[in-house]
Amino acid sequence: MSKPTLVITGGAGFIGSHLAQRMRDRYKLVLFDNLRRDSLQYVPELRDDPDISFIQGDILDRDAMFQAIDGAEAVVHMAAIAGVSAYHDYPLKTLHTNIEGGFNLLDAVRAAGTVKRLIAFSSSEVYGPKAENVNESMPMVSGPPSESRWVYSVSKLALEHAVISFAKECPEVSCSNIRPFNVYGPRQTGEGAISNFCRKLLAGEPLQIYGDGSEVRAWCFVDDLLDAMEEMWECPEASGKSFNIGYPETACTTNELAETLIRVAGRGELKHIPREHTPLPLRKPDITLARTTFGFDPKVGLEEGLKRTLQWFEETGA
Repeated sequence: MSKPTLVITGGAGFIGSHLAQRMRDRYKLVLFDNLRRDSLQYVPELRDDPDISFIQGDILDRDAMFQAIDGAEAVVHMAAIAGVSAYHDYPLKTLHTNIEGGFNLLDAVRAAGTVKRLIAFSSSEVYGPKAENVNESMPMVSGPPSESRWVYSVSKLALEHAVISFAKECPEVSCSNIRPFNVYGPRQTGEGAISNFCRKLLAGEPLQIYGDGSEVRAWCFVDDLLDAMEEMWECPEASGKSFNIGYPETACTTNELAETLIRVAGRGELKHIPREHTPLPLRKPDITLARTTFGFDPKVGLEEGLKRTLQWFEETGA
C-alpha cells in the first residue's frame, strides 16, 4: 500500500526539516522551499530518500504551488518571510509574500481536491507588543503602522483568518493554525537569540544582548513543537481553530537565558549593546486550549534544550 503524500512548504528550513524527519516513515514527502535557509544540508538522509521529493520554488509562484500540492492528502504551511531584519528591510515584500503566498496555497489545496489535513504556521507576534499569559480568545492588538516591525504579525493574522474562513467553505479539509512561541533547537541557522548566542560562545566571543536584556520570552524546544503537531494532527476537535504552542514554564529574561547557556557550557560572558529595533517586553503563552483539546504537554526544559542545541552547533560548526 502506497504512502499518502504530505507537502511541507518551508520544508528545507529549521522546523520543516525536523518535521520531515518525524513524518518520513508515514508519508511520501514533498518539500517545497526557496532555499533562503537550507537546514536540509545537515540531514543528508532526507535528500537521499526516494520517498522525499524536493521542489525549489516560491510561494508567490501559483503554478509551482499547484504542482506541489496536486494529489497531496496533507499540507503543512511554514514558508514565509520571517526575521526581524526582514520586517524592517522589506516590509512591503513581507506583507505581499506572506499574504498572497498563503492565498496561493489555499487555492492550490482547493484545486487539488485531495487534501484532508492542513496545518498553517502563524506567529506569537499576532498578540502585539505585550503578550503575558495570552490565550486564543483574546483580541489581537497590533503596533502602529508607522513601525514596520508589525507587518509580519499583520500578515500572519491575515493568514489565520484566511485558513479559518477556508475551513468553513471547505469542511472536508481539517484546518488548524499554530502560533509558535520562540521555538529553538538544532538546525536553527537563521536569526534567533539562542542560535546567535551559541555561535558567539563557540567563537570565544561575548554573548551580545541588545538593550538591558529585560525582555521576557518562553522557550519551546523543537521536539515539543513536533509532539504538539502530531497530537493536533489526529484530533478532530482541533479543526477550525488556532493554538498557542510553547512552554510557559521556561519564561525568563534575555539576561537569564544567556546566563543559563553560559552555565550549561561552563564558559562565556555577556555584553550589552545598543538596541537596533523596537523592543517587545514580554511574550508568554497560555497553552490551556492545546492541553485540553489534544493533550499537549511540553517536556524539554530550558537547560536540557540548550545543552542539545549547543552540542549540535559544536558538532556541525554551523
